[in-house]
Amino acid sequence: MSFFDSELVQNEIKEIQDMQQTIYKDSIGYIAMTSNQRLEHISKMEVLLEKQRILHTRMELDPDPKAKEMLNKMKMTATSLGIPDGISFNELFKQMDEILKGMRLSIETPS
Repeated sequence: MSFFDSELVQNEIKEIQDMQQTIYKDSIGYIAMTSNQRLEHISKMEVLLEKQRILHTRMELDPDPKAKEMLNKMKMTATSLGIPDGISFNELFKQMDEILKGMRLSIETPS
């Protein structure tokens, strides 16, 4: 059975895609959000990031050629978005974690 034939994997991909759409849509109004709404939005991004990290790790560990092909496509997409070739997805996930922590801290810490 292929990696992507797994019902669990298909459900996770669908959930990630749904979360991405919701977060992208909600991000448009981020400036107008209250502090509590912003914190909730950041929480959703943190959950999404963790789901993406888990799916990425599963693809790295699975020997299925389709999973490896998807990893290559992800790397090409990241490069096309300006992410340097030498940065691993694990490093990228860490950087995104730090950005989200910084966003949260800027809201929780009074000026």
